[in-house]
Amino acid sequence: MFLIINVVLSPAVDFSLVVSPGPVCVAPGEDVILPVHLLPETSAVSMEIRWFRGTELIYQYMNGQEMTNNDFENRASLSTQEVRRGNLALTLRNVQPSDSGDYTCKVFHDGCQKRGVVHLQVKGKILFKLQLQILFCSSYTCMLYMHI
Repeated sequence: MFLIINVVLSPAVDFSLVVSPGPVCVAPGEDVILPVHLLPETSAVSMEIRWFRGTELIYQYMNGQEMTNNDFENRASLSTQEVRRGNLALTLRNVQPSDSGDYTCKVFHDGCQKRGVVHLQVKGKILFKLQLQILFCSSYTCMLYMHI
């Protein structure tokens, strides 16, 4: 399921910014993609794209140039090939619990602005799984089988 936010980028053409309505969940240390794209599929090469975590600008794409906040250096990126197809998804590498929160994608073009919000949840990994099975019970004892 996706949330569609309507945005008018020029008087003659109507676009939508599509974001995931639910949270994106990932385990610490993994890479994650925060999905956002234009509908219909349209090149965003001439647009300005900004990604924020809260109010902090973490990534900016403008005129083919990329700028990244120092805290996200070598961790945040867009695929410039995908931008040509309207895919504005932000890739975050090696996420940590402190990366959890709302990420806002803002798109600027021809004096118009539109935004979409993706919520990221970084949750702990399952270290092991424990299964218990009762093999038999009597009135005095139970025998259990434990599988880790």
